[in-house]
Amino acid sequence: MNTIIVDDDPISRELLKICVDRTESLKLVGSYDGVREAMSVLKEGKSVDLILLDIEMPEINGIDFLNTFKQMPHVIVISSKKDYAVDAFDNNVIDYIVKPINYDRFLRAIKKVEGHSVGPGYCSGESSDFIFVRHKNRLQRVSIEDIEYVEANADYVNIVTKDTKYVVHSSMKNIESRFPAKNFVRAHRSFIVNIDKANTIEENTLYLGEKGIPIGRLYKENLLQRLNFI
Repeated sequence: MNTIIVDDDPISRELLKICVDRTESLKLVGSYDGVREAMSVLKEGKSVDLILLDIEMPEINGIDFLNTFKQMPHVIVISSKKDYAVDAFDNNVIDYIVKPINYDRFLRAIKKVEGHSVGPGYCSGESSDFIFVRHKNRLQRVSIEDIEYVEANADYVNIVTKDTKYVVHSSMKNIESRFPAKNFVRAHRSFIVNIDKANTIEENTLYLGEKGIPIGRLYKENLLQRLNFI
């Protein structure tokens, strides 16, 4: 598996390199001290099967990095803290290793990747023109075109139409993978918007009618491209 390391600590990167070199199924194709370099590699479409990812890094942390791409190679988080485990697994990482790195523990994580039944990446974004959500003790059909935006709400998400807010137990990553990519785009870590509903951008705010949605700096370039900005 083509593997990259993303960790701002040079000692951790070297230890991970040793672990990768000892593992026959892995091939190190890049080692980076920050997320931006890794983002560039993925945007260029280079073949990467596995990312060994630290969380606490300058400028952009690992969780924000996981939220940037709809399709992502397999990820193993390797962090000095346990605090981010819930957020990491919410973003479909394969395993979470707490530093210091131990090769036996590292190898168990690699075995999980090798035995993972689903290949790299998420759903294609193709879906039906409606969804069913649980609302007031019944399953309610909701037209995709009626959804204006989705907002993160702890372990839930708010799916908002013009008239109704549906509170659903799900993750933003799961919602993003299920909604059609041609209509929906991530505007912020906490917001997915229906670009057909967008009418104004003012500085770092996207307006859907009167509703202002913040635009995260990691998502702005892609959002403007999707809005056919010139």
